[in-house]
Amino acid sequence: EPNSARNTFDQDCIARAQHWNDSLLCTRESAELRAEALQMGYSLGELLRESGIRWKVIVVSACYSGGFIEHLKDDSTLIITAARHDRSSFGCSDKNEFTYFGRAFFKEALPRAQSFEDAFAKAGALVREWEEEDYASAPAGAKRKTMGTYYSHPQLHGTSAITQHLQQWWAQPVK
Repeated sequence: EPNSARNTFDQDCIARAQHWNDSLLCTRESAELRAEALQMGYSLGELLRESGIRWKVIVVSACYSGGFIEHLKDDSTLIITAARHDRSSFGCSDKNEFTYFGRAFFKEALPRAQSFEDAFAKAGALVREWEEEDYASAPAGAKRKTMGTYYSHPQLHGTSAITQHLQQWWAQPVK
């Protein structure tokens, strides 16, 4: 909302979703993708530190995005990722507007949430549901992983400082 009282805080929004096309997935090993995610996390962390932006909410909707957390975390940053550092996220396709997590978080949960943590919890439940549906409908030969290693395990990292700051921000009336 451009005229929202919430916009009185210094804020920017950077949305990043990574879609790996089918040929890229077939030719690159998971270890390479994890290493690339770690390097992107390090680079983004450096850019944000140099920017001087204090209060940040960072949402990374990509495979292995949990690897970003270590490079981005500080007392004034809430970090939300679509997957654990060693897991793929789901719904990645050039045909999709969002990954599963992106759709669950930005489209389904956040507009009706009371906080980013609330949106994260709701999105995580939706992603789990969609992952279970995918697993159940996959052909037997495609079920290489057990259900316990199949999930993406979205991650959230924050401190009491950013939590308190965001509680004040959410409490402002939206005009």
